[in-house]
Amino acid sequence: KPAEHPKYTEMVAAAIDALKERSGSSRQDIEKYIKANYKVGDNVDTYLKLALKR
Repeated sequence: KPAEHPKYTEMVAAAIDALKERSGSSRQDIEKYIKANYKVGDNVDTYLKLALKR
């Protein structure tokens, strides 16, 4: 069954782009943005950490 959202790397890039913070975006801010704008499951934190490492 395909996911109802883009890849996490794409969502992270979109979040950083949208937040436009001068000194960079925190992981918490990126997570809030993804939860607010995409239909994701409960295990966002794990996948987000992996996407940020890459």
